[in-house]
Amino acid sequence: MEKTIATKNLDNLITKVEAARLRVSEHHIVKIVGISKYSTAEDIRTLYEVGQRAFGENKVQDLKDKSQALDELPLEWHFVGTLQKNKINNLIDLNPTLVHSLDSLELAIELNKKLVEKNKKLSCLLQINSSYEDSKSGVDPKDAVEIYKNITNICPNIILKGVMTIGANSEDEKKIKESFMITKEILSLANSGKTGYLQYVGTIKPQTKQPSQKITYVEGFSDWNWAIASGFYTDELEKQILDKQNDLKEKYFKNIVNLLLISLFNHRHYTTTIIYLKVILLQISI
Repeated sequence: MEKTIATKNLDNLITKVEAARLRVSEHHIVKIVGISKYSTAEDIRTLYEVGQRAFGENKVQDLKDKSQALDELPLEWHFVGTLQKNKINNLIDLNPTLVHSLDSLELAIELNKKLVEKNKKLSCLLQINSSYEDSKSGVDPKDAVEIYKNITNICPNIILKGVMTIGANSEDEKKIKESFMITKEILSLANSGKTGYLQYVGTIKPQTKQPSQKITYVEGFSDWNWAIASGFYTDELEKQILDKQNDLKEKYFKNIVNLLLISLFNHRHYTTTIIYLKVILLQISI
């Protein structure tokens, strides 16, 4: 990689990221991590010379080879790939700045066990599969809060720095933005210190693999810097309502039959029975 090309590309990237940052907030801090899995050690050296400091690798062996080859440079190494349990010890020995791909409670428990044995701590991000794509790793969004809390409570040698998610795998820019917009709206509502509901379409429902309408309730706890959200798919709620209506109609019908039978044996209450039947029929029609 030529230094002039590296300089131009990095400057263009920084300009775009800075413009996006300022559209959100001038107080936000954004760090660019160059994913170098297809780059050579010399390419990384060139990028370092033009100002880039943080790099990410998705294989433990590649991280080891490149970090050792560039050991004299003050680089910040990130691990961004799927972590296999048999590679945990090797990764710990490399002391990465941040692991972006902690994708299950089971992996966290095993990683914490190895960290305890080595008397080390490691900063990580919990990976969430917000697009519900089979090709992506990560915990289910509905389980993310509970898993995050469990890791915090039972894995003291893992320092959770936050969460990580990857946008939808699509050429449609709108779909990619939507996969991040939902999370942004939830966080914005929570950070405002208010509570409320968000209704949106775009979440991929696991059962159907199709975008579905969803309603989410969000409550923010500013003192702890927490946001807790719980949501449901509207089609499932509509189904529950319809099932309940059908169940009530069935019960009313049984009541009608019982009352008719009673009326056959009790002619003195015939008028009262007819009036009661009219009330039940009216409720069924509603």
